[in-house]
Amino acid sequence: MFCVNHHFSFPPKNTVALSSYLCYVADSSTKPRSKLKTVCAALSCYYEAYELLNIVHTPDIIRLTQALVKSGTSHTLTHSQDMPVEQFNALFTC
Repeated sequence: MFCVNHHFSFPPKNTVALSSYLCYVADSSTKPRSKLKTVCAALSCYYEAYELLNIVHTPDIIRLTQALVKSGTSHTLTHSQDMPVEQFNALFTC
């Protein structure tokens, strides 16, 4: 629907159209990292399947997606604590 509303062809054939779409995806998502990774992976598969120029992997698009993720993240990412060895070993014993 985005392509139709903005008069872009599908899949986007230039980085301007793709960047507009990625900004739209990031703005409409509460988890921009997950959503952008999914969308970029799907578009990349589409480009490769139809033997089109894969513009998802251009340096400008990669930098844009990184910026969208950083600007759209409201809480900093934290790592979970390491699992104690005893609990890890308990996973493999009955």
